[in-house]
Amino acid sequence: MISKELDARSLGSGQHVSGHSVSQIVPDDNGVTLAVAGEIDIANADEFADDVRWLVGSAKGDVVLSLESCGFIDSTGARALIVLARELQMRGQTLVLSGLDGEPRRVLELTDLLEGRAFAIRGGAPDMSAE
Repeated sequence: MISKELDARSLGSGQHVSGHSVSQIVPDDNGVTLAVAGEIDIANADEFADDVRWLVGSAKGDVVLSLESCGFIDSTGARALIVLARELQMRGQTLVLSGLDGEPRRVLELTDLLEGRAFAIRGGAPDMSAE
């Protein structure tokens, strides 16, 4: 579990917390991009959402979740994404999902979440190199 007392450091690449990891890729004036790895499911969906909230903090602009390394999302994980998207919308921001493929894409397609306006979808994965 991520300690809320930690400074603004993100999780290191490959550091898994309850089956998932979330780390900041590139913050900029247009928002923040987070890389998600592992699984988002009933065992860790609430913790995942808390991790995202903590890393996003008071960032302005879009919040992009790169799901390229996320192998699985269940319905509880999908719900966490919807809740995050609504919270961000209330702040005037958009949750953007990028690198969405495989099983996570299938789950969101089966639940018709890709047809709604809960979040934006970007086709490719973001540039992982720091500027």
